[in-house]
Amino acid sequence: MLDTRVTKTFSVNDKSRMKVTLFANNLLDDVARNHSSFVKGPVPLPGRNIGVKRHFF
Repeated sequence: MLDTRVTKTFSVNDKSRMKVTLFANNLLDDVARNHSSFVKGPVPLPGRNIGVKRHFF
């Protein structure tokens, strides 16, 4: 599985900032299973997932 994440912080004004994160999980879309799970056979881990998160502080 190939996961990656890039984060950048921006100054919105003199009192607050915004953190933006671009993430990608399981970029190769591999079929993976949790080896310690009782349902590992019929229930694989999630596939490819790409998104953006933002956080104001």
